Amino acid sequence: MAVKNPITMKNFYLIILSVLIISCSGGSETSNLPDITITTSSSEAKEAYLKAMDLYDQRRQATVEERKTLLNQALTLDPDFLLAKASLYSMLGTEFNNKVLKDVYDARETVSEMESKIIEFLYNERTNFDPEVASYNITMLTDEYPELWRLWYWSGVVKSYNPGEIYDAIDDLETALEINPNHFGTKLFLIAKHLQFGGWGNTLPAEEIDLEFIKPMVDNVEENHLDNSYTHVVVGNYYRTLSQFDKAIESYNKLEDFQDQGVQNLYTANHYRALANTFKNDFESAEFYFRKNVELGNQFGAYSWLPQMFLFDNNFDAAISVLDEFEENLISLELPAQQELNSIVTINRLKFLCYAHNQLEDESLQHIQLTKESQLNAINLRKNRSTENEYNEQVKFAEYVEETFLIWHDILFGNYSNAKNKLNDYKSISEKINRPNNLHNYYVLNALTELNLGNPDKSLEYFNMTNKFNGFGDQIPLNDDYYTYFKGLALRASGDIESGKALFNEIASKNFYGIQPSLVRNLAKAQL
Repeated sequence: MAVKNPITMKNFYLIILSVLIISCSGGSETSNLPDITITTSSSEAKEAYLKAMDLYDQRRQATVEERKTLLNQALTLDPDFLLAKASLYSMLGTEFNNKVLKDVYDARETVSEMESKIIEFLYNERTNFDPEVASYNITMLTDEYPELWRLWYWSGVVKSYNPGEIYDAIDDLETALEINPNHFGTKLFLIAKHLQFGGWGNTLPAEEIDLEFIKPMVDNVEENHLDNSYTHVVVGNYYRTLSQFDKAIESYNKLEDFQDQGVQNLYTANHYRALANTFKNDFESAEFYFRKNVELGNQFGAYSWLPQMFLFDNNFDAAISVLDEFEENLISLELPAQQELNSIVTINRLKFLCYAHNQLEDESLQHIQLTKESQLNAINLRKNRSTENEYNEQVKFAEYVEETFLIWHDILFGNYSNAKNKLNDYKSISEKINRPNNLHNYYVLNALTELNLGNPDKSLEYFNMTNKFNGFGDQIPLNDDYYTYFKGLALRASGDIESGKALFNEIASKNFYGIQPSLVRNLAKAQL
């Protein structure tokens, strides 16, 4: 793919200036614009579907349950409403059942040609591990129906999660905004190319991020979408990125004023105030706000964030303690069975990371095994919602995670010969994983091994075979800042002091959560 110049985002700056003139509120601007075809026997079902899509476009303003209720309402009114069913079980919806989604996919020829192609796109986005398949589907749709802002928006959203298509995502989002100039979701995805806030896809490379450039965009969202509570997350995150934590907290405080739109805005306020206070080094206040969400029923998954807060404070014992507390209280939280089992996976994985990085060898090995056992339990519970092939792939991936963690464990505990021996077979295991960039962890584990054996140039060869955007996220966090930190060490050890320092500064100056930064941010700061 030809790389496009991100300077095209300046077109968006011109759009924003025009929007300042023609728009004055954050309400829906889509009613008079051409839109996708919708095949249903019920006008009420169509209305419920479009309301659900509007809530998706508005993002955090409404809860997942509201969107789920609307999509189910549409299907109750018209059980044959295929697009609503495809949306419910895809990225646009709230449910996971690939068997149902496959049935919808197989029946797609019974609706309009456009809807059939949309269903194909939604099916591949959910079920195909190669992101460029769904990307191809949606690109064909935008080529065929270039007047439809919604298709350009969906295209920009999907491509935002593939690092190799980030500039294509920018182009598509800009096109969506040209057609629908006051669309909230589109603005957020464009801003998210420079500013991190939640699950909004990949940012641009660090050297291309320009906070001054996006300030007019942030100001536009604040001026034109004050009725959307998530506006104050965007503004708060902008100031948090600049390390202006009091201004950030002031913005997050405003979320409490939106409780008439849903109590989730209180949970959101607590969550983001905890994040800002962490990087303000006010860990007592950070814990206070996380604990408020725990008391309210573990809202925002507070128990999963608290360990990271303690790791940012270099307190491994407290991180383990709160994970023990989470495990003890799981039953009382009365979570759905699948969510409970998924939480057990998270607990054991985080315990492995804490024990391994705090040099507790026996406990580290124990929780590698417990992570695999809990993964298999979670996979088996959802077996009836997966195809046979998907189930087998999930089991294979759980075994792959175990092998990855065992090699990582060897490296962290200085067993470099064991790690090198295991890496020989690990490459073939990795190649059988049905995911893009399936050799990422193989490269990183080799890089870590060579670095610890005193071979920084060889280490850099492996690091340069992949990048921080590849890998499997929090499931195997050998990417993001973790990758960046150890690549920085390899650069420094090879004599490239300034390049290593630039990577350490990139980590140390980022005021955002994640298990990767929580493990290495303080280490990066110590290198400066």
